[in-house]
Amino acid sequence: MTTLDEARSFLERAVRDYDLAQSVVDRHQAEQFLAVLPELIREEQAVVDAKLDEHHYLVNKMSDGYSVKVHALRCLSIRHQIDRSLAWQLFTDQATDRDLATSLLRNGSFPQRLPVLATAAEIAHLRKFTVCQNCNPPLVPKGVKQSRKTWPTTIGKLTYERLGREYETATGTPLGHLVEIVVTVGRVVARFTDGELSGDPATELVLLERSLNDDQD
Repeated sequence: MTTLDEARSFLERAVRDYDLAQSVVDRHQAEQFLAVLPELIREEQAVVDAKLDEHHYLVNKMSDGYSVKVHALRCLSIRHQIDRSLAWQLFTDQATDRDLATSLLRNGSFPQRLPVLATAAEIAHLRKFTVCQNCNPPLVPKGVKQSRKTWPTTIGKLTYERLGREYETATGTPLGHLVEIVVTVGRVVARFTDGELSGDPATELVLLERSLNDDQD
């Protein structure tokens, strides 16, 4: 193995063929990979550095697989992604083929993933994202439901004092603000800005904590 392309092929093959029952990394190939690792680190760092002037944010995919968290580049929690020497620190200096096998056994992969850097304009086009609470970048989270207190109740307990309050169904579908209550024998109809809920008095729904946009008593 003498080229970076061959080094990357080794990585891809090792990850693809990874098996918890047989976590074997070819010793000779691993030693060859470690020999070219410093060159690989330098190339990766050049790729990252070339983007830093115009890309001020780093985007990490979250565990749900489709939403992301945005960090400012100054964030200490992503320093190991920006600094490629830190990203590969486990495999530098005295690293051996056994270290590579250990990484596979623990993680199923190597720490070679390059960071996803983005501009503010690119962040604005994301459908859904949160922001890191440690570095607190100057962005407003998008498409993420903010945590609010909730109180389960039933439509039979709705009163006119609750007009204007916000509700959702027991399954989480937003109903909007309560605008009207119609009570008949054995049945209640509750009308909201975004829908209607009707049924016997035991029909469940959920009262939401007031938001900053709600009128206060």
